[in-house]
Amino acid sequence: RDVRRTSPLRKVSLRRLERQLQLRRGQRLGPDESMQALAGLTRVKFVFVYPETGDVVLAGPAGDWKRDGEERLVSVESGAPLLLLDDFVVLLRNALHENGRFGCSITPTREGLAATRRFLEQSGQRALRPSQREDWLEDLRSTLGQQDIDVYGVDPRSRVARVLVEADYRMKLVGMGLEPGVLGVVSYLDSLPADKPPASMDVLRWWFTLNYEAVLTTESRTAFQLRGPGVKVLSENELLTEQGERRHTGKSDALNQQFAHSFTRNFERLAATYPIYAELRNVFDLAVVAGIVGGADVREELRWPLAHFDAPEAYVVPLETAPQRVESVVNHRVIDRRHIVAGVSGGVAVDTRPLVARQAMQVDDYGLLKTEHRGARPEESGESTWWWD
Repeated sequence: RDVRRTSPLRKVSLRRLERQLQLRRGQRLGPDESMQALAGLTRVKFVFVYPETGDVVLAGPAGDWKRDGEERLVSVESGAPLLLLDDFVVLLRNALHENGRFGCSITPTREGLAATRRFLEQSGQRALRPSQREDWLEDLRSTLGQQDIDVYGVDPRSRVARVLVEADYRMKLVGMGLEPGVLGVVSYLDSLPADKPPASMDVLRWWFTLNYEAVLTTESRTAFQLRGPGVKVLSENELLTEQGERRHTGKSDALNQQFAHSFTRNFERLAATYPIYAELRNVFDLAVVAGIVGGADVREELRWPLAHFDAPEAYVVPLETAPQRVESVVNHRVIDRRHIVAGVSGGVAVDTRPLVARQAMQVDDYGLLKTEHRGARPEESGESTWWWD
């Protein structure tokens, strides 16, 4: 009965947890830390449905936790950020009311891009001494100005929104060589040939999205398994007009793709080095889980109204100040005596619908998922017990 004990497969009943939260609300209490930490879960491996007891059960590895230097709840054993109840509630409401679509964008302003283009044309007419480079780069950043932040599908004041924005911004710092990556991840500018400038250096676009192979399920649709690393980075080269308009090309050059692919391949290392990427994966995991739990099949099977989780006045999610703008991510290299400048836009784009749609799920033919479902069955007499091993 020790919630902080390490477990390879802890089970958390969402219906029973919701019931305990309702009882605590009657006592003017919010969720305790074990509830907020979802009993120490670090990943969701399975989602189990039990129509006979009305339970929806999340199952995955769990263990003791602590708060790190940034007040994150993290695993004592691995240092990985925990899955959080607040985040799940935000994403469940998104699944129910926004059909699983959410994300953010961080983009330079049209005025800033137009001014930057003029600045580069004027400054390129004269040679730049090495001693002037730092001042020149600072003038460039000042000319480009700040980038606008837009969050959609979830409350921009929620922690989920902060994770999306921070993960996206930090990824761009790595891509522009302004923050170190890990072995196997080389910034875009550092990958440019030393003697051959690229044909075009307009606006690079990188964004995070889902990276799951499939959701595996049983024929009865009562057990589900998430398969895949969870997160990937996509890329595109955008054209920039003289008026500062960005035009999508739908194409990505080889070096642009190279950075995106290397970031995706080495995501585990990056997540271990920078916890914000692990938090982004947690958000993606919970978004897929919310898509399953909030889907019509599960809700009709259980006749579970989600009355507490889906009521903002009943379960109050803490909100912070919504981010509005951020400093532009821009850097440069000198290649063949030319100053090559790279600016970047992008964001996070999530749509769980293609993954959790009934026809998209893959049926487990080996019976392993059915066996896991049978072994995780909750005791009917334990209504007050919302987690177990």
